[in-house]
Amino acid sequence: MMAEACAEEAVKVVGLVKEMRGKNGERVRVLDNVNLKAPAGARVAVIGPSGCGKTVLFKVLSTIYAPDRGEVKVLGLDVVKQAGKVRRLVSFVSPSLGFHKKMSLDETLKFFSKVQGSDPEVAYRFLDFIKMGGLRERMIEGFSEGQKAAVRLAVGLMKQPKLLLLDEPTANLDVARKELVVEYLSRNVEGVTMMIVDHDPKVVNRLCNQAVLMQAGGRVVKTCDYQSLLKSFPFKYRFNLKVYSGSRLSKDAISKLGYPFQVMGDVVRFLLPSREELKDLVEKLMEKRGPLSFEVSSISMEDVYYWMSQQVKEVAPSAAEPPAGKAAAVACNPRVAKGAPA
Repeated sequence: MMAEACAEEAVKVVGLVKEMRGKNGERVRVLDNVNLKAPAGARVAVIGPSGCGKTVLFKVLSTIYAPDRGEVKVLGLDVVKQAGKVRRLVSFVSPSLGFHKKMSLDETLKFFSKVQGSDPEVAYRFLDFIKMGGLRERMIEGFSEGQKAAVRLAVGLMKQPKLLLLDEPTANLDVARKELVVEYLSRNVEGVTMMIVDHDPKVVNRLCNQAVLMQAGGRVVKTCDYQSLLKSFPFKYRFNLKVYSGSRLSKDAISKLGYPFQVMGDVVRFLLPSREELKDLVEKLMEKRGPLSFEVSSISMEDVYYWMSQQVKEVAPSAAEPPAGKAAAVACNPRVAKGAPA
């Protein structure tokens, strides 16, 4: 097991601003007045649309990028003034980490072990758990993208960090190995603060207990505790409607049913606040012609994740940008969102 974090706050960010140079040489603000805190031992999902600054935030926390303005502390250490100490406590698992293709897995892990001053046995235990221990002598060039993702995570775990930053850690993994990775992180990485960016809500649901909601423009809309978020979520039922090719249910017809919905392939997902609305929706659907198939279940954190992700996109800054308070209200109260009943 990894050593427990020694500070009450693993991450403290106040007024963080980070700008990058754009294609034409102009300065583009990618993180805009970011404020957030993560207690030691928390598992935080960072949720937001592509390009909202999630990876840049991780790079600031891991000292790869220096903040332009604001205060950023990791385990009580300033990421600028005490960058060397911060680096020894943080692992940033990034999909951009590359490997020498002519080195074997064993040689690769020993190389990173020497660079980091860490014990390779930690990585071997992880790889054995996810059924990759037999690949030690195989050259990296023969690895699939999913296998390379697992090696990146092994390198990150080998450092035995107190803050583990995971950027798409399960991307490209097959279903069976993804399940093993999630099981390992949930069972064997204790006392470590984790911040995770992963577009698979099932992974986030199982690993995280808090969420940071970001919107385009690099702003943090809200930080939420998962349990309190689930309790305060105004919808209680998930209603999945299978739409067949012979059905006359167009998107316009679905909109006229009067309930918020999401289209997910050939499934339309409704989120409903009570049994009365559930009964009303069923009655309306039964009046429609054509084949229908649906299932009903209670709301899960996966539903909250999907819905919040959509609302964060909808409150993205525009030429007529709403006040920050309004944006936060929309992101944390799904019923304010477009299409939701008032």
